[in-house]
Amino acid sequence: MAKKVTIAAQKTTVKSTKKTAPKSNADEVKTTLMADKDLKALNKILTEVKDDGLNLKNASDEFIDNKEVVLAAVEQNGLALEFASKKLQADKDVVKVAICSRSSTSARAIEFASKELQTDKKFLLDVLEKNGWVLEYLSDEFKKDKEIVMAAVNESGTVIEFATDNLKADKEIVLAAVKQDCAALQWASTELKANREILLEAVKHGDLSFIYGLGYSKNEFSAAFSDKELVLTAVKINGSALKDASEGMKSNKEIVIEAVRQNGLALEFANKELQADKEIVLEAVTQDGDALEFASKELQADKEIKKIAKLNKR
Repeated sequence: MAKKVTIAAQKTTVKSTKKTAPKSNADEVKTTLMADKDLKALNKILTEVKDDGLNLKNASDEFIDNKEVVLAAVEQNGLALEFASKKLQADKDVVKVAICSRSSTSARAIEFASKELQTDKKFLLDVLEKNGWVLEYLSDEFKKDKEIVMAAVNESGTVIEFATDNLKADKEIVLAAVKQDCAALQWASTELKANREILLEAVKHGDLSFIYGLGYSKNEFSAAFSDKELVLTAVKINGSALKDASEGMKSNKEIVIEAVRQNGLALEFANKELQADKEIVLEAVTQDGDALEFASKELQADKEIKKIAKLNKR
């Protein structure tokens, strides 16, 4: 029996030796060549998608499922997400990069994300903080969701365009949108376009002529800006806003003085009586000597005013 055990042990030793035998040089060379080939293929596709993310369309199944490759592609063009594997279309990191890519149409990448991510409110709130334009491509369910719309307009005010009419008539939403971008006012409800608080915010970010172009009729605009405080706020920010003020405001001395203090050339838009007011003309030429040409003929000949105007020529 002892002899049999010894022979069996010898056989086991021989078998074990065969299993752990080192690879031949030929096997090592073959493995190295395969690794080099794979690396070259990876570098090639990386170069291609970094040049144009949409080149991912022509990549093999292996590479559309490679996170490094897909990330490089969607960073260059968010719409490349369309050609990524299903697994990576459901990857939050990949989708976020796609939406915030250098592409001007990157918000549309959400259309190629997995259904799970398209309906994940927490995820959507996160990406809307980075690109409010995603709102355009969301379902109607989310376009009527106040929390979702608020996140969107805080990042890009004009995306209020894609909100439901109910939210366009929501003062809190419209105010946030106008604070971010005055142009958002054009999509507000008729009632809110005449809201004093919202208009005060609007004039902080846009001059009166710009606001007038946001869908107001002449009568609506005149009615909205018959408010002295509104016009005062506007001319303190941009004196030339006096141009679009009502005739009543152009003849208001307090408003005209504030306008010429901000921009002396706004004297051009004051009424004739105030163009002949020495106090106002002095303020105007102190701010900009060239304002002298808009003063009355009498004040253009005034020695004190001429001296100050000469000192403040631009």
